[in-house]
Amino acid sequence: ATTFANIFMDPSDEEELYPADFIIDLPRPSAYYGAERVFGREPLDDADEPDPGLDAVREVPDDEADSLRAPSNQLERQSFDPDLPESLIDAVTWFIVATAIRHARSQQHKHSSMLVHTTHYVRPHFTMKARLDDLLKEFKIRASSGDTAAFLATYQREATRLASEATTPLPAWGEVESWLEAVLGAVRVVVDNGYSEDRLDYGRLDENGDPIVETVIAVGGGTLSRGLTLEGLVVSYFTRTSNTYDTLLQMGRWFGYRPGYEDLQRIWMQSSLGEEFKFLALVEEEIRHDIRHMERMKVTPRQLGVRVRAHPGRLAIVARNRMRHAEAVRISFSGQRLQTFIFDEDNKIPAGFSNGVLTEDIALDWCF
Repeated sequence: ATTFANIFMDPSDEEELYPADFIIDLPRPSAYYGAERVFGREPLDDADEPDPGLDAVREVPDDEADSLRAPSNQLERQSFDPDLPESLIDAVTWFIVATAIRHARSQQHKHSSMLVHTTHYVRPHFTMKARLDDLLKEFKIRASSGDTAAFLATYQREATRLASEATTPLPAWGEVESWLEAVLGAVRVVVDNGYSEDRLDYGRLDENGDPIVETVIAVGGGTLSRGLTLEGLVVSYFTRTSNTYDTLLQMGRWFGYRPGYEDLQRIWMQSSLGEEFKFLALVEEEIRHDIRHMERMKVTPRQLGVRVRAHPGRLAIVARNRMRHAEAVRISFSGQRLQTFIFDEDNKIPAGFSNGVLTEDIALDWCF
């Protein structure tokens, strides 16, 4: 699913799947939303002009993410039942409005999905479902009584934020409002894990044998982070992290195509997690850059290894057992006088800097 494990295979082992003869850098289609398109990235050099990212990511405050982090102690998890944080309520509200917008765009026969991924523990998924069911009941009561103020506020705040990505005109609020009750009547919350009986299924049929169009909020962990495609994924609420590049990218189910609702896609996550995806976009582009260089040099992957930038913080590239053939190297900036004038307010000044000026050799870590 990702390139990293392949890169670190033993090139001299004939039984390995290391690409002996060639690697092709497949161009990204313009309609595809990958890590760089969504999160942006830093430039490789002065001539590089990376995508700045989309205004599609909404912040989950750290305290709200912490409130949803299930305890590791099994007995404590039995009673773990946190209130829904405001950020999650906002995400669900937008999902209802965005689906109503899709209906008003004549996409009512298309699946519409929301992902809620906060923990890999199973039991909290069911308590989350109960909380979301209660929230949807409250939404239905309000809408049936004519109270759509919260939905209108969300429409006004969000609907035009990604207008540059839209391939279909945005319907007026009155048209969107007319679809709210239908969307609320169709939406259901599904837990998809190893213990749930009602699994996510986009192939369900009604009593007449006709396909059921799903409007679904999927709550889960492992089963939703590997391989399973969420049809019509509009909103992702994602607070779970990982310690490795490949796992983190695989859990990002929002990468892909969004035909007809490009402007409606949203992701709620912690800002620190968004920065990690932005870093991974840089790593991916550097790998592509190395592959293109290899093609120009007319050398094979066995003759010239592909570099993978190491994360300066907590992330490993892949699991340790897959790194046994990797070689760590340092690329030095020796001989250059660099000045750093922007620091993250949460970071300490690193060794080797004094008043923002580099006073000794600093190196970037890479792995081959």
